[in-house]
Amino acid sequence: MQYAGHDITPEWITPLIASHLAEGTRITGVDCRNIGESEGFAGTVIRVMLEYDRPTSAPASLVVKLPTEDPEVRRALVQRDIFLREARFYQRLAPGLAVRTPAIFHVEMDEASQDYVLVMEDLGALAADEPGYRTVAEVESFLSTLALLHAQYWNDAAVKADWLKPVTDTDDRTEDMERLDRGVEVIESFPGDVAYLLACARLVQKHFPRAPSRFPLLKPYTLTHGDFHANNVALTDSGVVVYDWQLVSRGAPAADVTNMLITSLSPEDLMAHQEALFRHYHAELLKAGVGRFPYDKFRKTCDDALTINIIKFIVILGTVDFGDEKGLEVRDRAIDTLCMIANQTDALKRFKQLPRMFLILRFLNLFIK
Repeated sequence: MQYAGHDITPEWITPLIASHLAEGTRITGVDCRNIGESEGFAGTVIRVMLEYDRPTSAPASLVVKLPTEDPEVRRALVQRDIFLREARFYQRLAPGLAVRTPAIFHVEMDEASQDYVLVMEDLGALAADEPGYRTVAEVESFLSTLALLHAQYWNDAAVKADWLKPVTDTDDRTEDMERLDRGVEVIESFPGDVAYLLACARLVQKHFPRAPSRFPLLKPYTLTHGDFHANNVALTDSGVVVYDWQLVSRGAPAADVTNMLITSLSPEDLMAHQEALFRHYHAELLKAGVGRFPYDKFRKTCDDALTINIIKFIVILGTVDFGDEKGLEVRDRAIDTLCMIANQTDALKRFKQLPRMFLILRFLNLFIK
């Protein structure tokens, strides 16, 4: 079976998992299933079911990740080093990480073309197949894991490596603007009451062309997952496993925290439990060894991150295809949550300050590298 130019055969897989095979055991067949189709994965994700010539304790299945076969999508992802990030993460950071990630059998990367192949542990039913919101208890456990990750790289110079630059850093925001414009159109066509959110979106649309190409690295910073939500974690018998590291970068810890909350909780649970969950994460962070980070300071960064996430998710609204029932459900959930956050954070007032904020960021870029 061939995907993205790679033949997935027993002969190819056997040496990759040789250390898990008893002497004489052979892989006799593979059954490949594309489990990434229509699930929003930024690449080709194949579940490979393995057949053996005898009973064995070797893995019954593996997951193979390859670049997307869509040339336009691939071009956009290569521009932001998406495939490079994930390959380097598993090569350089995952082995010593404080949180569990999938076991890796093979990772290979051509840095010039960003053609890569990743063979990893199959965590079972992917979270992307599990519709609906997560419970508050589940999100609390995810935040405990996140605190361990952030504490490990808290204000650590190691995250200043060039390949960990923020995904948002770019000299050309043409595509971002096109997606933002489409996102505003999605909000405009929404049948519910979105007047306040739409006013916010139009302000962003007006000022976004003046956004700096690079955002300065302000303390506190850490290693961030970049897309930390319930569909990128798995609850296993041995605890929480975090995967899909294609957006890994340096950044503000609150970005990961708020992304988890607004994507994984219902608007009702988010409103009722947000403060308790912020406090839980902060307590776990201190327990993991981070000092001199008062809760009030952390809480302010969360409000800032919530506001920035409004911009991020307007852009996402302009990226996702809402052509089927599942897509419309995602759209409705996203807009309901964005409306709540916009009101809660007084976003309209904040977005009126965007020109001033962008000017300050450009000034800081002169001094902070």
